[in-house]
Amino acid sequence: MKRFVLIALALLLAVGVANAKLTNFPNGVSSFGVPVLGGGNITTTGKFFFVSSATGSDSNDGLSTDYPFATIEYAIENHVTASKGDVILVMPGHTETLTSTVTLSADDVSIIGLGPTPGCSLITTATADIDMFNITGDDCLIENLSFSNTGTLTSTFEMIDVDASRVMIKNCKFDLGNKDKVEGVNLAAAEVDNVITECQFISPDTIEACVVFGGARTKIIDNHFDLSVDTGGKAMRQEGTAQNGIVIAYNSFLAGNAVGARPADYLITWQSTPGRGHAIIRNWVTCYSASTEAFGASDADLDYSFVENYNGQTDGSTVVLDPSP
Repeated sequence: MKRFVLIALALLLAVGVANAKLTNFPNGVSSFGVPVLGGGNITTTGKFFFVSSATGSDSNDGLSTDYPFATIEYAIENHVTASKGDVILVMPGHTETLTSTVTLSADDVSIIGLGPTPGCSLITTATADIDMFNITGDDCLIENLSFSNTGTLTSTFEMIDVDASRVMIKNCKFDLGNKDKVEGVNLAAAEVDNVITECQFISPDTIEACVVFGGARTKIIDNHFDLSVDTGGKAMRQEGTAQNGIVIAYNSFLAGNAVGARPADYLITWQSTPGRGHAIIRNWVTCYSASTEAFGASDADLDYSFVENYNGQTDGSTVVLDPSP
């Protein structure tokens, strides 16, 4: 009897190997109801919604990769629930052209691109003078997406306008184009604890600013600003009533496309009363100018805020940036 059982098990194993189906998970693998993705698990108690412009339809339920929604806009406006931890997963190759502002008003929602780089998912608009995303819900995440604008602008617009607290913008790409009225991310001065990290901002011409900041304890960390034109534009601009505890650290700035080409504006511009307790630490600037000035800091409140910020020189050496204009 034992011999018969062993033979039967061997036959079953052989059949499984032949069909390459030792295990079969037609609906994917999950852990406590949470999909396990290739890049690691996303821990949440909320729902997962999938979006794909290639295979999706807004008549689908959006709950699997087989039946995704067609647009992020539809998922936001019709299916996410506030304070549940819902996640919108944007599948590789997704493109979405906005004709009106998408407002994310629900708290605690994440929108994450699944491709290996932000360029795998592109959000764009050709409509003049519309903000692309307006985030009014607290505790939201935007990650691994690309944003661009091809419209004709007559007034200032933002790619992402944040009117909420504790929002994180992570590993996104912002192509600001040849638009003198465009802002990449605008963080409202009345909101607190917002974070921009690991993002890339590209501008070939004068712009309003890549980042507008002002809220207390804002953190702008580990981003790259490619302002590769001689006239240049502001990388960051402070707005609103003075707030304290802003951190700007470990960012890199390519400022000007020729050695010694000083942009028309300082890389960071401050309010006349900028607040106190800021930390501007270990930022790197290349191709700025023979001058060591870059950060436009003239107010005494900014004294002692600048630590180890550097500018490259023509001989390959570096100098410490003088924060004052």
